[in-house]
Parts: sequence; structure tokens; C-alpha cells
Amino acid sequence: MPNTLRWPLMAALTLTAGLCLNIHADPVPPSDNTEVPYMGVYEWGFTQGTNINRHEFAASWLARSNLWTETFTATNTWTDISGPGWLLDPVAWWLEQHDQRVCVLSVAMLPGPWDGSGPTSGPGAGSPVSLATGATGAYNSYFTTLAQNLVARNMVDNTIIRLGWEFNGGWYTWRADSASKAANFVAYWQEIVTAMRSVPGAADLKFCWNGINVWMSYPLEDAWPGDDYVDYVGVDLYDQSWASNTYPYPDGATPEQILARQQNAWTSYSSTYDYGLAWWRNFAAAHNKPLSIPEWGLCDRSDGHGGQDNAYYIQQMHDFIQDPANNVAFHVYFDVQAPDGGHQVTPYNGFITSFPDAAVLYRELFAYLPWDAYEIGNTGLAGDSTPLASGDATVAGAGSGYSDGATTDAFHLMGKPLTGNNEILLRIDSATGSGTAQSGIMIRDGATANASYAAVYLSNGYCSFQSRSSTSTAAKRSQITANVSAPQWLALRRRGDQVLAYHSPDGTSWSYAGSANVQLSSEAIYGIAVSSGSTTVLNTVAVSSIDQPISVILDNTASSGVTKVGTWSASTSSPGFRQTDYLHDGNSGKGSKSVTFSPSLPSAGIYRVYLNWTDSTIRASNVPVTVTHLNGSTQLTIDQQQPGQWVDLGLYTFASGSTGSVTISNAGTSSYVVADAVEFVASAPDIIVLDSTANTGVVLTGAWSSSTAMPGYYGVNYLHDNNVNKGAKSVTYTPNIPSEGLYRVYLNWGYGYANRASNVPFDVTDADGLQGYAINQQVDGYWVWLGDHYFIAGTSGTLQLGTAGTNGYVLADGVMLEAITQMPAQ
Repeated sequence: MPNTLRWPLMAALTLTAGLCLNIHADPVPPSDNTEVPYMGVYEWGFTQGTNINRHEFAASWLARSNLWTETFTATNTWTDISGPGWLLDPVAWWLEQHDQRVCVLSVAMLPGPWDGSGPTSGPGAGSPVSLATGATGAYNSYFTTLAQNLVARNMVDNTIIRLGWEFNGGWYTWRADSASKAANFVAYWQEIVTAMRSVPGAADLKFCWNGINVWMSYPLEDAWPGDDYVDYVGVDLYDQSWASNTYPYPDGATPEQILARQQNAWTSYSSTYDYGLAWWRNFAAAHNKPLSIPEWGLCDRSDGHGGQDNAYYIQQMHDFIQDPANNVAFHVYFDVQAPDGGHQVTPYNGFITSFPDAAVLYRELFAYLPWDAYEIGNTGLAGDSTPLASGDATVAGAGSGYSDGATTDAFHLMGKPLTGNNEILLRIDSATGSGTAQSGIMIRDGATANASYAAVYLSNGYCSFQSRSSTSTAAKRSQITANVSAPQWLALRRRGDQVLAYHSPDGTSWSYAGSANVQLSSEAIYGIAVSSGSTTVLNTVAVSSIDQPISVILDNTASSGVTKVGTWSASTSSPGFRQTDYLHDGNSGKGSKSVTFSPSLPSAGIYRVYLNWTDSTIRASNVPVTVTHLNGSTQLTIDQQQPGQWVDLGLYTFASGSTGSVTISNAGTSSYVVADAVEFVASAPDIIVLDSTANTGVVLTGAWSSSTAMPGYYGVNYLHDNNVNKGAKSVTYTPNIPSEGLYRVYLNWGYGYANRASNVPFDVTDADGLQGYAINQQVDGYWVWLGDHYFIAGTSGTLQLGTAGTNGYVLADGVMLEAITQMPAQ
């Protein structure tokens, strides 16, 4: 999709010429690829669909939702250079999935062998090629075709053309390794850019002039195509060196000697000497262009001239790239084991890198970790937050904490801004604090000590939910569960001003921990809240799986858990599949073929089910899908012509083991049916809570009195009928059901008492009609489960508490609906 926010930034990314490499500001933390410097990775390109999965793994490994990609045209024929569908189609599909994605497309300038003998097949077969001929415009038509192919696939605004990459090296057919070739290179470049930008819809194409650090026999400035023909200046920079006292390392070298050689190597390729990194930075600034590093990486070479496990190189590259003074617009790590040297750091499919120390630092430095450390109130002792890309963290905090009844708080928060409805989920692994020390998660309206908040936390063997409804009011602990300690999963879910809390021993069997309405503004933050109960001692808490729920993925290639009926064919033709391929029914044998996925779930609980398929216009739009769960089976109809990247099938309750399943059938389908993969994600239940004093969704009939005399109520108070005017009073709750499904209904009335009615009528009107209950309020009523009811989406269902014929005081406090089966949201 077009991204109009990216290109105008270039005007602001300017420097004054002549800056030296050792003059720099402090590096800035990386973003989630929402601002410069943008980061990309090369994962062998997308012509093999499995490499899309590899790319997405690299992004996830760096805790990023998005990384740019890089790919290369083949160099054998002019057709390869013109952008054939097999090259561009999977890239175009990938770009469409996220509006912040960009492809750096490396485009060859000449086809055929190094000697210039030309392509051996296709257009121009047997005809020699050269920069000089290209300078005459003889090859323009091939690049016009490339531009037309990019326009047809909506790739103009999200593609950077890396034309004739590494042109000043000696290894490509388009090499400009002499002054005469440099002149022809310039003229040819101008012909290509002019031809491509002349294509309707391609005027905004961006081009990167990309060389390497190497000695040249002529001034490299002579190969500059001109400011009007270049948008980015680029240099490739690998950790390899042939300078003296660098690589290879001598046998028996000490760590100190190895570091000294790594430092010498960095100096050799990062200065202005032999067109090192500083020269390219200064040249870009002189021409008012942003700098890019389209290829960089650690290097393990068979000849020993790579720096190998060089964490020093990673640190220096990070400091240079993330330094705003160097004006780096984008960079691409070459994360593959190339024929001329290994560079891979990611552990995709169990790969073990040869750069263990450097890979750890690379992940630490380039991961997106948007957490900030806050000292809320007077803690007496500064805390500490250490988030990791793996989703783990260590958080240490002091202070008296966030206490029941308090109007101000004192604790340490590892937090980040909260936007819209959101959720935080994690596992508290351990805590060093004891007694009143608190280890939990919180949604809070800013970092002031008296801010409103909602929190669920572990303390002194209990799990508690606590909230402050508005600024400076007294906090209220509204629900406590005994005998709960680390390790324990906690979750908070915001829905408008309502915050719902949950806890779980295993991440799959979730229990409701409380809820409250809390005033939240644009200043709201959320995160991990830690206190020690003291101003002189820290409580150090280890957490894991931050926003990483328990998940089970079952692919069609699995050796167990997948049952195929009929003949299914494996394919990789369409992008977007998981693992190595997907299955299709061949658009034949309708009604006789199915694939059933039966994952082995670690424990019973509520899971959100997702289905993955590769979409296409030749797919069936009416695919029957059956989800079998603890409460029966649910029939769905799926349109596989629509995007199929992990589509939500709804929320369901499952037993542990493999009794639950998802079945894809081809019965009655209109075209090809695809079976690829399913995912079951453990989820805290979707809960709706209505308080009797709520402004919406609750209607009072007759006069009701409010009270706080007896404990156990939800919210700020409860209502009672004063034991008068029986039959003339009622409370009607009308929940707004988000998605059709089966909901467990609970009623709360708090502490039981002898003067309460033992026969309170409570009527539930659901999709099947009305069902009545008689409630004994003389016994305690802390969220009592009444039964399971099927509701359709919207507000047609009601729950009504009455007073007719009752034999004592009637209390109206709150109702709760917990989704145990829920159709996908429309």
C-alpha cells in the first residue's frame, strides 16, 4: 500500500558536509520501524514462500511488528531484470499486509556473465552488453517494463530501487572500475531513471546509489549520477578486512589481542580512507541526501578475513546507525549464510549461529523495546527496569506501594503509553520481596502519585484486584484470592473506562480477578508495577512471556494431529502459508475431502482459534469449517478469496489434550479449498460486567436505595428495595454483547444476611427465550454462577432482577457475563 509519510522525511534528513566519524550524538533507541532509521533484513528473498516466514520470524525475534525487506533481480536475462511476476508477486503480496512495509529492490543494470557477453536466452540473446551501450538508451525499454510492472502491483510508493548495487566493486557486469566506465555508468543511470519515472504512475520512484568501501583508480565522485537522479546514498559494509593487524586472527590470540584487531578493522573500513563509511556519510551530506546501508553484517569467511563473533562491530554499527547526526535513513542486515561468508544471527528453524556473543548484542541493541521506567511517588530507592526482546524482564522497585484506601502511591513501574482498548498479559516468575511487597500489572492514568488506576498483583500469598476510580480518591481493594503466589499469570484488559483483571496458574485456565471503572485519559500508561513495602529495600521481580499468551500451532505438515480424508495436493504457489507448504483439494472430489486439525492442548481453558490460508481469486468463497469444542460444535463458512493471515474464528472452551479440533471440508464449495494451519491461543475470557449504578445498560424501576453497609459489593455501593412495594420494583440489565455465543451468567449481591429475601426472581432472556431463577440472598453471593445462556450480538438479551413475592430485602448489585463460546466478531 502507498505510504505517503515516508518520503517527505528525506528533506529533514540532512547534514553539513565535512563531519568526521568520531563526532556523534548519543544513539537513539530503535523504533518499531515507524521512523528513521528504518531497519530491514535480507532473508534470501520471497520467491520461495518459506522465506516470508523466515522474514517474519526475524521481525518477531527483534520484537518488531514490521521490518523492511530486500530482494534482488536475477542477472541472467533481460526478462529477469524487467521484474517478472515470479519475483514481484510475492513481494507485492507481502507489502499489502502492512502499510509500513518497504522493499529495497536490487536491480541489475546488465544481464549475463561478468565478461559482458550478454544473455544466453531471451531478448538480446548472444548480443554483448555494456555500460556504453546502455548510455545510448538502447536498453531503456527493459526498465520501462520494470516500472510498468511495479505500477501494476502498487509497488511505487513502497519500493526503493537499488540500481546497479556495488557498482564500484569488480564483480558485476555493470562494474564502473575505471574513469571511462564511470562516465558511461553515469549516463546509463540517468537514462534508466528517466525512462522509469516517465512511466505513468512511476514518477515518484526512489533510487539508491549504492557502492562499497574499496580503493578506486579514479575519484568516486565521477560516478555520481547527479542530485536529480538519486534519492539515497548507500554503502555496503561487512565486518571483513585485509588491512594489516586486522584479520585473520593469529593462532593463540588473547581476547585483548582479538579486540585490538577488531578495533583496527573498524578503523580501516569506517574512516574516509579508501572510501570507508565516513566518506559515504560526508558525501551524502554534501549532496543533501540521506545515507543508507543496504547490506551489512558479521562475517565468517573461509579465508579468515572476517571478524567472526565480533560484538565490537555490532556495537559500532548500532552507534553509527542510530546516531541522528549520521542521517541514516535505512539499513538492512544480511541475515543469511552466503557462499562467500556466513552472516546469519537469527535462530530460524533451530539454526545455531557462529556468532553467539554478537548475536545476543545485536538482538539487545536492535530490538524494539518501548518500555520506560517510572518512579511513582516517593519510593526512597530508585528501581530498575530491564526488558528483553524475548518477552522477559527484570523489574526492581521500592516504596510503600499502592495500598488499599491510599490516595497516593509509591512504587516502580516499567510502563509504556496506553492507546485505545488494550491488554497486558505476563507471567510473574519470582519475586524477592515478602510481606507487603507487591508484584503485579497496572493500567494507570499517568505517572503522578495520585493518578487513577486498576491493578492486579501478588502480595503475601494473595492475588488482589485494586483500583482508584479517579484522581486523589481512595483506592479500593475489591477482590482477593487466597493461596496465590508466583509463578502466576496475570492479565489486565481495558474496555473503555472499564478494566478487567484475571489470573491463571498455567496461562490457559484463567480466573476472573476483578474489574472496575477507572477514569483514563490520553496520558494513560500500563505495565509492571513493583513495590517492596520499604524505602530502603528493593523487590526484584522476574517476569516472562510479556504479551505472549500460551499458543499451539498445528501445520498441515505436522506428523501427528492432522487427519486428511481424500487426496490433497501440496503447493507453494501462493504466498502466506506457514512452514513449508499448504494443501489444496485440486477443486475436485467435492464433498469427499476434509482436513481435521486436532492440536494437543496443554490444559483445559478458553482458547481463541485462528485459521490460516493463502487467499486467491480462484479460492472458494464458501468453505465449511467446523470447530469442535467442549460445548459442542460450531459451523462457520469461510471466504478464502479474502485475506487469510491468521483469521479469528472465535473464542471456545476446550478440554486438555486433543479432543478439540478444526475441520476444513470441501463439501459444496465453489472452487479451490486450502488447508494450511490452525492456531489455538489461550485467552482470558471475554467478560461483560454491569453494575447496578451504571449510567448505561441498566434501568431501575421504582425507588431503590444505595448502601455500603454490608461488604462484598461490586463498584462503589449496592442497591436495595427497603423491603417495600414488592412487585413494583426491578432492575433490568441490558448487556451489549460483542459477538454471538454462549455466555456464563453470574450474579453478585455480596454478603448474605438473615433479613434478605430467599426467593428473589431473576429472569434471563436470551436467544432461546426466558429462563427464570430464584435467588437466595440470605447466603453469600460473590459472583454466583447461575447458568449458561446463548446470546446474539447486540442488546436484545436482558437480565432482570425483581421483587415480586419476595420475603425480605432484595439487593441489586451487579451481573457478569463470561464468554465460553464466541463466534468471530463481524
